[in-house]
Amino acid sequence: VNINPDVAEHISMLRQEVKRLVPDQEQQPALEVVDAIEGQFESNAPSKVVVKTLLGALPSAGSIASIGSFLLSALGG
Repeated sequence: VNINPDVAEHISMLRQEVKRLVPDQEQQPALEVVDAIEGQFESNAPSKVVVKTLLGALPSAGSIASIGSFLLSALGG
């Protein structure tokens, strides 16, 4: 499945921000959340509700929130 290149880039940016902002001991669970978000975009019918819920599980640092807003808008919201 092909992900929109802009979405793929933002998911990559989200991973980088998690690695930069989240304390080491909390990084693995946060990166698993990012993997789950990526999995939604790779599915044939990504769920905006699921993506929004997953994004809500991440720290609300400014850069993470703005990347999350882009990803939600990519789902038509």
